[in-house]
Amino acid sequence: DMLPADQQRLFARLGVFVGSFDTEAVLGVCADNAGHAAIGDALEALAAHSLIQRETTPGRWRLLEMMREFANGFGRAYLALEGDDVARLRHAEYYANWARRIADALQTADDRTVLAAYASDMDNLSAALGWAVGHSLGSLAGDLCAQLGYLWELRGDYVEGLRWIQATLALLASSVDDAVRRSILSSGVNLAWLQQQHDTALQMVEALLESARRDGAL
Repeated sequence: DMLPADQQRLFARLGVFVGSFDTEAVLGVCADNAGHAAIGDALEALAAHSLIQRETTPGRWRLLEMMREFANGFGRAYLALEGDDVARLRHAEYYANWARRIADALQTADDRTVLAAYASDMDNLSAALGWAVGHSLGSLAGDLCAQLGYLWELRGDYVEGLRWIQATLALLASSVDDAVRRSILSSGVNLAWLQQQHDTALQMVEALLESARRDGAL
């Protein structure tokens, strides 16, 4: 009760983040009409109350796990009127857009530079994908998977990446763009082959060819 209502609302919404996050992400996920300066001031106020921590990288923040659990518990009650999943949907959509930026960067910059720049966001990217899969949002999960495949390969996250790809493919409706499906399958083939899961890789190759024939791409 010591915090103004806008800071209480922000703290409740911050519980959707996993690991560290930056001010831009908070703006994209938690802000309604508040600008950068207002959000920055609110984050500073929360840090002054030891509710969040500053990271060594300027503009990045973190909730300790205990505070994150408290924020989530507090948020379920505080955010009941706007719906429990609104902030989590915003989080997933924000990081789906962020994944597209990573994929674009990997096409134009040195891989190691991109990996270093985006390593801090992997926890939130995985959390966003996990939420989308857990809520059977195939289109959103497919969007995330299609962008993250090469990043998983570069990072050596073969097991995690293939697990998410298989879970996402199981959700995809026939209405999902075949180009998206082929992108996911192509990444799955690589990740399965790198783990010497040859049967899985061959099954995905067959699905890839079927998708290409269906779309007239073969």
